[in-house]
Amino acid sequence: MHPFVSGLEPTLHIAHRGGAKVAPENTLAAFTLAVERYRTDMLELDVHRTRDGVWVVSHDETFDRCTDGSGDIASLTLAEIKRLDAGYRFTPDGGRTFPFR
Repeated sequence: MHPFVSGLEPTLHIAHRGGAKVAPENTLAAFTLAVERYRTDMLELDVHRTRDGVWVVSHDETFDRCTDGSGDIASLTLAEIKRLDAGYRFTPDGGRTFPFR
């Protein structure tokens, strides 16, 4: 081992947005894959509050980029959010397939 790295702590494997490249970001599917398949050490996520005061996991403050819906998280209730498809825009191959729709 090179002396420069001999005293360093091991590097943590962190799944950004729960593993956004392997499954729809910030979903249970992404979190599960990151932990079970890739043995990640840490899950990075963001939370936002719904109109009815429930905390939900989402990187963005809106649903426009990742779901089939649109609008601010803060303007929707949890019931309205549950009707959205969190896998709608996810594609692992540049738009040829959408396996989580």
